[in-house]
Amino acid sequence: MKSAKTYIPCVILSILLVFSMLGTGICITADKVILNSQTCLEIISEKKLSEKIRKLLERTFKEKYNSTGIPSEVYIDVLSEKYIDNIVKLHVTEGFEYLNGRTDKFNVSPDFEALDESITEFFDNYAEENGYIKDSSYHEKLQKEINNAHSIIISYTDIFKLDTLSEYGVLTQARGYIKYLDKITYICIGADILFIVLLLLICIKNIKEILYWVGISFMISSVIGLIPCVYLTSSNYFDSFVIKQEQIFTAFTSYMYRITDSVTAFETGVLATGFLMTVIYILTARKKGTE
Repeated sequence: MKSAKTYIPCVILSILLVFSMLGTGICITADKVILNSQTCLEIISEKKLSEKIRKLLERTFKEKYNSTGIPSEVYIDVLSEKYIDNIVKLHVTEGFEYLNGRTDKFNVSPDFEALDESITEFFDNYAEENGYIKDSSYHEKLQKEINNAHSIIISYTDIFKLDTLSEYGVLTQARGYIKYLDKITYICIGADILFIVLLLLICIKNIKEILYWVGISFMISSVIGLIPCVYLTSSNYFDSFVIKQEQIFTAFTSYMYRITDSVTAFETGVLATGFLMTVIYILTARKKGTE
């Protein structure tokens, strides 16, 4: 390591390895966690979000009774927790299928047949009991109420606000960048391998030094990645999320903490690997010194 011919190239390559490892960690996290629908589906189940959403819908439709005169049972009796859960997960699967380029359009079309029949039945019974004529005005009000119910349910079940992101073109823009993720991942991993091989070739006369340079690079890279993660977790940073609707707040914060935990786990593994390599280098160096 004392020779300038090997020391300076090793320093440069180890610095490059630090950043390529950071890139690798980001790409792997994006692929396996951020852009993986399973992450969100697990959160939905673990946090029992479908159950929370049904309770919120029940409360909302009870409050609507004061202005519409339609009992909440007309809606809630056909909105089982399983039904709500299917719609919530439909948003997620359709959104991530579109983001990952597996579908050409983001479109969520829940089956509202039972709900529509329930609302229509109430309107029909009410019209018959009160002698209302089923004219164009009647059908217009019926359709308006059906559309309004659809809108409320979709809004409450779209806990990751994918419809809103799609409406403002965010999903389309993100999809345009995401298609390059695999290539970037391969480049980062290829760079990791290249820099390690080059270090190996430079240290070929004293092969154990590869442990030092790679170990130090791994540890520095992991520390750079861990610092923001530790801060975000220890300060409960995402708890300050401005939208306070229970289901959206829980979904967003859980998602962000899940990403943070995944990066922490990855960087901790890299840190442990680097530390182990450095310890092995030190032990072998001491053994040689005592001989």
